[in-house]
Parts: sequence; structure tokens; C-alpha cells
Amino acid sequence: MNNCLEIILRLEGLVSLRKGLERIRDCAKKRDFDFLDEKIHELRRQLPDEVLSIYDHLAREHGNILTMLSDGVCQGCLHNVSSHLAKLAAKPNLMLQCEHCGRLIFTTREAPTIM
Repeated sequence: MNNCLEIILRLEGLVSLRKGLERIRDCAKKRDFDFLDEKIHELRRQLPDEVLSIYDHLAREHGNILTMLSDGVCQGCLHNVSSHLAKLAAKPNLMLQCEHCGRLIFTTREAPTIM
């Protein structure tokens, strides 16, 4: 998997965790999230400015920024992508966006292993 996609995947996990904790802890104080905020900022600093800009834009637009491309179909918007994009997605280490929804896509070959 592309290094930037790996970082974004980890970043998304921490951001989701933080949002979930905020929802269940009505009386949470800002300092309760300092550790998560530090990790989030650390991951953001690892991303190139161009990628971070795309990430921030997508975060405002969609709940899920990363999505899988499966059999030529973006699993975020469920639209078929062009054959050109599908061919590019087969190549490793490219960071690609769906032509329809703009989400960052990865293939099943690049999908992280869940244990």
C-alpha cells in the first residue's frame, strides 16, 4: 500500500476514535484528548502538503475518505470507474482518487491485513 494511504488509514482511525469518544463522554474535557490530538497531529505532519490538502477537503465532504476499488467499482459511491483508472489502480504505490466522488481508492491487493 502507498505510504501516504497507510498514514491516512491510521489517521482516519484516530480521528474516528476521537469523535466516538467525544460522543460518549458528554463531560469530556479538552485535556482528556491530548494524547489522541498529539498522535493525529503527528500523522498529519508526515503527509506531504498536497496530500494533506486533499485529505482535509475530503474530510469535509465525506465521512469515509478511503475506499476500496473492487471489480472496477468505487465502494464509496458505487460508480464504475474508467478502465484507465482501473488499470492505474492495479499498479502499486499510486495514490488515486475516484473520478466520481473524489475519495482515495485502493485495491484489494493493497488492502491492509486485519488480524
